Amino acid sequence: MPTESDAHAVPVIAYTVRAAVAVSGLSRSRVYELISRGEIDARKDGRKTLVVAESLHAYITTLPPYQFNGAQRRAKQRR
Repeated sequence: MPTESDAHAVPVIAYTVRAAVAVSGLSRSRVYELISRGEIDARKDGRKTLVVAESLHAYITTLPPYQFNGAQRRAKQRR
C-alpha cells in the first residue's frame, strides 16, 4: 500500500558506479566492462561516471533466470 512518503519520492535516474555496484550486486570491474561494451549506458559529469538507472535495470532483466540443479549439487557433495 503506498504511503504518503511514496507520493513525494524522487525517482532515481542515475547511479554513481559505487551505487550501481551496490544496487545490482555486480562488481565494479563488471560495471565498467558493461559500460565500455555499450551494454549499459553511462554519462560523465566532470570526473564522475553516472550509470543511467533505466539502462542498468534493463540489463539485469535480460540476464537468464537462475535454475537450481539439485542433482549436480548432490553429486559434488559426494566427492
